[in-house]
Amino acid sequence: MAGCGVPLHTSHHLRTVFDDTVEEHVIGEEYKIWKKNTPFLYDLLMTPALQWPSLTIQWLPEVTKLEGKDYSLHWLVLGTHTSDEQNHLVVAQVHIPKDTVQFHAPHCDSDKGEFDGLGSVTGKIKCEIKVNHEGEMNHAVCLWDINAGPMEGKIMGAKSMFTGYSAIVQDVAWHLLQDSLSVPVPDDQKLMIWDTRSNTTLKPCHLVDTLPKFNCLSFSPYCEFILAPGSADKTLALWDLHNLKLKLHTFKFHKDEIFQVH
Repeated sequence: MAGCGVPLHTSHHLRTVFDDTVEEHVIGEEYKIWKKNTPFLYDLLMTPALQWPSLTIQWLPEVTKLEGKDYSLHWLVLGTHTSDEQNHLVVAQVHIPKDTVQFHAPHCDSDKGEFDGLGSVTGKIKCEIKVNHEGEMNHAVCLWDINAGPMEGKIMGAKSMFTGYSAIVQDVAWHLLQDSLSVPVPDDQKLMIWDTRSNTTLKPCHLVDTLPKFNCLSFSPYCEFILAPGSADKTLALWDLHNLKLKLHTFKFHKDEIFQVH
């Protein structure tokens, strides 16, 4: 018992609640200060609210320039993190102001404590396509064609499914100069090169077995035959697609596993 007659576990709980409340208040005040100063920190900032948190997000390379509009259409892929509901990959449309647009002086909304001045740009993210994602580890790579599928938020099915892996696929790297070639990065120490022009999704066009465990992989933007995988053994290697049996070079002396190659 505490000296004031309050049980210790109750006192500890009240202290924890108080600390959490103070921390949330401090975070809220810091956020307000940051939000008011965003015009001086960034050229552009949009803060739309999502239905669900997203643990992964990626910009797509396509950009649509519209005549007579002061913005261009850009595309995002977001993963959802729901509370026991159906998860999706969401393809969303974003309006980004063109570089030539001259904005009016920012106006502060005293109610929101925010600045605006984006012209006709709403700052909203509009969901165009949803892809069901069960979250299961099925050792496969699925391919969707978002240009051929239904729009307006409808559910899209996979165009192709590439199988043959015995472990989780961690990543997929697309060839930068040959857009039909891709290389997934699985945990089963295999290197499979897939060609979407092939009539089969059961057999890759190239297969190399018993390799080091790759964490990531990237193709060279300068030479179409060079690829560079980052490995769990703390090395980065260069490979030539002409001869996948031998490494061209190995870069050592990294202090930890390599998870990204640019």
